[in-house]
Amino acid sequence: MPKQSTGYIFKDKAIGKWGARITATDPSDKRRNIKRYCETKTEARIKLDALKRELSERGEQSIDGGKMKFREAAER
Repeated sequence: MPKQSTGYIFKDKAIGKWGARITATDPSDKRRNIKRYCETKTEARIKLDALKRELSERGEQSIDGGKMKFREAAER
């Protein structure tokens, strides 16, 4: 059973935004860092909670869908 990822929030000084980051393992056992950026620390905490909830409910493939091409989605 994989380790439960807790994630964290951070301030990216280069772009001046807050970020939420969580590490997930895809079906081929590769680690993926999933990041979401926002304006405030509170928004980043909310996004991190949403990422954790989505990852626990639907798995890694649900988060990866944002980068998926139509052909890949159609083949699933």
